[in-house]
Amino acid sequence: MMRNRIACIAFMLAVGVAGTAVRAAEFTMPRTEFHNPRFYGMGGAFNAVSDDRNLFFTNPAGLANAKRREIGFEFLPLGINTNTINVVNFAADHRDQIENLNNMSDQEQAAFFDLVLQDIGGDQAEAQAHFPLWLLVPAPEGSRLPSLGFGFFARGYSEFLALPGASGVPTATYNISQQYTGIATAAYSWSNLASLLPGKLSAGASLKIDNQRLSRASGSMLLMSDSNNDVDFLSATVVGLDVGGLYDINQNFRVGATVFDMVSGDFTFEGDDTPEPFDVLFNGDVGKVDPSLVVGGAFKTETWYGPLQGVLVSMDIAEPFDKNQAFWKNVYIGAESKMSFVSTRVGFFQGYLGGGVGIGPLQYAFFGTEAGNYPGARSNYQHALSFAFAFGL
Repeated sequence: MMRNRIACIAFMLAVGVAGTAVRAAEFTMPRTEFHNPRFYGMGGAFNAVSDDRNLFFTNPAGLANAKRREIGFEFLPLGINTNTINVVNFAADHRDQIENLNNMSDQEQAAFFDLVLQDIGGDQAEAQAHFPLWLLVPAPEGSRLPSLGFGFFARGYSEFLALPGASGVPTATYNISQQYTGIATAAYSWSNLASLLPGKLSAGASLKIDNQRLSRASGSMLLMSDSNNDVDFLSATVVGLDVGGLYDINQNFRVGATVFDMVSGDFTFEGDDTPEPFDVLFNGDVGKVDPSLVVGGAFKTETWYGPLQGVLVSMDIAEPFDKNQAFWKNVYIGAESKMSFVSTRVGFFQGYLGGGVGIGPLQYAFFGTEAGNYPGARSNYQHALSFAFAFGL
């Protein structure tokens, strides 16, 4: 039934069932990342910060600066883009027409399809929910042992897109994916190294096992009710290695660098009853995730200025030697101020201004990302929300 299909799509938009976004036009796998709203509120400038669970995916050397043993989790972090809100509102406003689409006359269907393409055509709706669980075990003071960290991250992701069809009937495409990542991190630090290098130098590495399950479906809005409701997934598992370093020049200034996926296995997707679009898009072996470099710097002060209890300013540059992308797409700038249990943030993420706020365990961010090669080409504004909890051991 058409009604069942629409309900299925609405459910996937609201919650999803799976992992990192893999868009139909892309043929390479993206780097594994699970970030919280604090990261996005600060514009993604976190390489030289790496002082919370983001360190697993920003700079493993940050583990050497962990202050306490802790176990933490976030309560179902959610993320949606503004297009998702538009699609959901459109579906709610035109519920009767959607449920009775097959009973309309040709003229009524044509008018409704024009409305679909006018209001939500070409607007990719995205929704995701993920579950992070982590354990940090810093080395005892004065110990020669490394600090250790372990994490498990799971995510569900869905996207929906309506485009003009060859016959004038819109084509609805939706992708859903699941991702599960286990990660083990070790880090070590040296102070006043051999009396030649003042400050503190930290190095770390993360070994990660990443499983991704992907599915894709596409069809005209009229024929969707006759399509098979079963979801067929392709699955692949790879092992990767990230290596990072941090240098604390003094108690206020720090610089860092990370090489992500220095080592990566091949993504070879397998599954029963492989949908035809996957035969074309993936053809089995997609290849390795390309290594990538991020460098950054941060300034932090905990000096009290009236109600302020601390100020943090940071900046990252991704792929500084890549000439194929616009410079400002690879620049990330962020700032955070703390007042009692409230934190306010502002960020510059891939050419778009954003920000966020943290009130106790509640974290929220609004930010923009760029799907094209330069800021302003294909903007995608998003909301992120989570409740984060960490307990000392």
